[in-house]
Amino acid sequence: MFENTFDNSFIKSVHTTIAVCSSIFMNGLSECKVAIERMTVSQAIKFMRVVSANVVRDETLQVLAAAFCVNYPLIDDREATLQSNNGMPKKITDRMEIAKLGIEIAKKGNFDKVTFDGTANWYPSDPIMEQLGYKNSLKLVHMAHEKGLLTYFSAGFRFKHLTDIVQTGTDGIGLGGAQILRFMDSKNGYQDPFKQENVKKILDINQKAANNIVGQGSILLARLDQMYFEGSLPSWAEGQRNNLYIALLNKDEQSISNVLDDLQEIMQLPIDLVHPLVAWAQRLISNENDAIVFTNMEQSLKEHYINLLKRHITHHDYNELNSVLKEIISNPNRS
Repeated sequence: MFENTFDNSFIKSVHTTIAVCSSIFMNGLSECKVAIERMTVSQAIKFMRVVSANVVRDETLQVLAAAFCVNYPLIDDREATLQSNNGMPKKITDRMEIAKLGIEIAKKGNFDKVTFDGTANWYPSDPIMEQLGYKNSLKLVHMAHEKGLLTYFSAGFRFKHLTDIVQTGTDGIGLGGAQILRFMDSKNGYQDPFKQENVKKILDINQKAANNIVGQGSILLARLDQMYFEGSLPSWAEGQRNNLYIALLNKDEQSISNVLDDLQEIMQLPIDLVHPLVAWAQRLISNENDAIVFTNMEQSLKEHYINLLKRHITHHDYNELNSVLKEIISNPNRS
């Protein structure tokens, strides 16, 4: 996208990206993924903010995803980094640090989803679960979810990796056609016909992984992290959120089971079958007496917000509902 320097190519590059993403969304697709590369950290944030502000989409139903390759270094040239590093930018080469910084960039760039890609300059890719591992992948999903971001991993999954990645609670994965979904020509590296029979095997592994104790714990943690971001998480459940995260890191089934028992009220919440803004607002209304976002808020202001939420739900006014929800979670008195 950049024909010359970032500054000289900026206008053309953002306009092209905006046009492509807008066309994709206007054709009814739900996601557009943009590779964030050939930019420093500050450049990436500037680029993403302009793109996210101008793409034509329904921002509550259509997702802008930022793709970061954990094998490509990032140059952190933000002002705070320069001040702490004798005026010099930092080159980030550690895979985990690149991924963590990707989460921060995605959030500051006003994107909705972060993708961790394990591709490199060889093919087929080394499986990303062998590059990051279960614990690091869980950490990344947890960090992203509590910031309100969706997550995705791609590059080289094989059958033996599927249980671990499902049990991180991630929102999606790219299976890697050359690994388990297609025949591979070992001589030339080309992909051959599709292995249709493997689809059922993949789905069976997914269901088994999601239904055991660790899988159920990861589902609960994803829900707790979402509610933490929303501010709808009951204050009495916040401590258990961290307990569950530690238990999942260690795959401590007894501790996971204990948290599942303690938080059955949250486990039994229905999945979202209404507009996501309505579901979010309804959780705040249901937990108005103990939601963490209302902990330090004056009673009159809380009642004002609850009344606004109820009114906009009744009127199906999603634009106003979105504005109120963002205002609530940005309240400076939020705990």
